[in-house]
Amino acid sequence: MKWYSFFMLVGLCFGLLWQCANPIPLTGGEKDETPPKVVKDGMLPANLQTNFVKQDITFTFDEWVKLNDAINQIVVSPPLDKNPDVRLKNKELIFSFDEEEVLKEDATYTINFGEAIKDLTESNPAELTYVFSTGDVIDSLVVGGSVSDALTGEPMKECLVMLYQNLSDTIVRKGKPYYFSKTDDNGRFKIENVKTGTFQVIALSEDEGQRYKFDSPTEGIGYLPGPVTVTDSTGQNIRLEVFKEEVPLKLVGDDQEEYGHAWFAFNREPYDVEISHEEKGQNLIYDYRKDSIHIWYDTEEEFLVYLAQDTLWTDTVKVKSLPRADFVKKARLGLRNAHEGALKITKEKNISLQFNHPIASMDDKMLGLYADTTQTLVKGKLTLDSTGFVVKVEHDWKPGVPYDLVLLPGAVTDKYGLQNDTIDLSYEVSAAEDLGEVVAEVVALDSTQAYIISLQTKSKQQIKRYLVEDKSAFSFGQQNMEPGEYVVEVILDSNRNGRWDTGSYDQKTYPEKKYAQNLEALRANWTVEVTITPQFGETQ
Repeated sequence: MKWYSFFMLVGLCFGLLWQCANPIPLTGGEKDETPPKVVKDGMLPANLQTNFVKQDITFTFDEWVKLNDAINQIVVSPPLDKNPDVRLKNKELIFSFDEEEVLKEDATYTINFGEAIKDLTESNPAELTYVFSTGDVIDSLVVGGSVSDALTGEPMKECLVMLYQNLSDTIVRKGKPYYFSKTDDNGRFKIENVKTGTFQVIALSEDEGQRYKFDSPTEGIGYLPGPVTVTDSTGQNIRLEVFKEEVPLKLVGDDQEEYGHAWFAFNREPYDVEISHEEKGQNLIYDYRKDSIHIWYDTEEEFLVYLAQDTLWTDTVKVKSLPRADFVKKARLGLRNAHEGALKITKEKNISLQFNHPIASMDDKMLGLYADTTQTLVKGKLTLDSTGFVVKVEHDWKPGVPYDLVLLPGAVTDKYGLQNDTIDLSYEVSAAEDLGEVVAEVVALDSTQAYIISLQTKSKQQIKRYLVEDKSAFSFGQQNMEPGEYVVEVILDSNRNGRWDTGSYDQKTYPEKKYAQNLEALRANWTVEVTITPQFGETQ
């Protein structure tokens, strides 16, 4: 028993000693909101050191701390060529340069620890920045401003803003910047301890890691028209807009698993693809979609499809032979946009039925259109739109009246001879007093320029689009609109091609300017009148 008591006592003492040697987060009591602080004379060498020689930097805190994502949180400007080693020892943090690291001459370095250092209990981040100079003075100038998304106008956070002494256009792809910083949640940036000089200013939204180089086609970039001379009057009003360049067009896949239908997928919208085919009497139809081109054909013979983008890119795809009989036996002609319940339509907008195959013919005798609760048979007419897939039902629609639409078998026939099964859908025409109107005038336009003006829903669904050229003002109106929130967007179409174009760093072009104005909320039986003066911000 004596030996047992002895070992128990030794074990208890060992446990107490172990707890004293290892910090354990406390629980209970008031929440600790005080971040760790470096004790007096706790920086070695001292902060703001001049003629700094490469050595370990030690920070002693007033409490135990932990490291949090140090590799991303700790930012050194100018950037180091090698990753530093950051480690903890008791209440000390030790920052060690790599043995092969060579510091720049006469340069002021800033080490910003971000939220890398936190206390153990509540993870309060320490506010810590360390500055030193390898020369005789600490540079003290400041460069600041904001970064926004060129497409949306929204502030960009976590975006690199970099200053280069080398003014070559290629330096952003090959070398690291002299100074850099990151934008905050509001898209603002501030680069401190900058020396007097002329710098190229670049904003970069990297897609992975932190390489400080514009080396990926999916990264965003922003730049100024020319270099900036940094003086004590430079200020903090630099504005940069970041955009993604148009990626080179590539065919990323194709699908030919179904007779009569093949499609080609691209890495972006193929608006500039020239497509043609080997003629085999296949009655081919091209169907252009957001990032793909579909072809619809009717032949069992193999044939070639030729794809080209000017002289930059060409490809040839063989459309394989498939049995027509199997397709006709299994396939069904149906709607892509079927709905449940009564769908609201307006007096001027005919019913649109989008089918899954190209349509060859319609038969009005197979159309039943029944009005009101009395189910009165009224006259309707079927027409085909220019896409070849959408059948419109035309009628002199009466506001406030419900309609039942019945397409009997054989009302619609596709290019393969397939016919619809019975289609039964309900609609209701909105009453005039339940709808609103927008009347807009866009003024202060440059009469030597072209513009794309569009009326959109808040969710960017386009309602109406206008191409406006060589006018100083443009007016438009839209009646019978559902109550809700709407936006008018104005694009300065610099190259007059009828679409928005992004920029190119190498060609030194900027994205075409956009301006969007939210309209007053549209109410039922109400007209929103608005005058719009586009304000196209400048990169400066």
